[in-house]
Amino acid sequence: MRIWKNPEIHGNQILEETVGVAAKQVPMSTEYHFSTELRTRLPETDAMGVVSHGYFFTYMDVGRMDYLRNLGLADSGASSPLPGPARPIRDFNNLVVRAACNYRSPARFDDQLVIHVRIASLGHTSFRFEFRIVHKRENRVVAEGESVHVAIDETTWRPAEVPSAFREIVRAFEGAALEETWKPGDSADGNQGTGVEV
Repeated sequence: MRIWKNPEIHGNQILEETVGVAAKQVPMSTEYHFSTELRTRLPETDAMGVVSHGYFFTYMDVGRMDYLRNLGLADSGASSPLPGPARPIRDFNNLVVRAACNYRSPARFDDQLVIHVRIASLGHTSFRFEFRIVHKRENRVVAEGESVHVAIDETTWRPAEVPSAFREIVRAFEGAALEETWKPGDSADGNQGTGVEV
């Protein structure tokens, strides 16, 4: 492996040579109908001057919450029909059962990042977010990830059906690109125990 004296210039080359993945230059995405932006902060960088890997999960969470707010699905606390503290989704509880991130190129202090977000699929008890994080000025993919969420019954902590109101709002926003692995009226599939059928 070559060590470059100026990783600012050669960051994509280092990534390609070490893991065999080239950072993609991306055209404006038609796959994602929603995006939000954030600027990286100094404490998020590591000793090498790049954003530490764990912060990308925070960035995806910021994107997820902005997406839900945009669709009117986020819980502000005061307007929640459910008792207790504010929840990420207004009408039901959910748990993250899987989160993954693939790192494509480095982000550094003060970079402006665009976080593209979508719900890519809806199942009986679960739904899957996909994320693409792009360096705004250089228009290159920095990271791609996903998170799978399961609707739960708060009293039993068992998977529950994704409410139809949530499903309808997401379907209207995402359109034909949304993969629905279950529709009301279908019998529950064999994954209801884990909720990970997406």
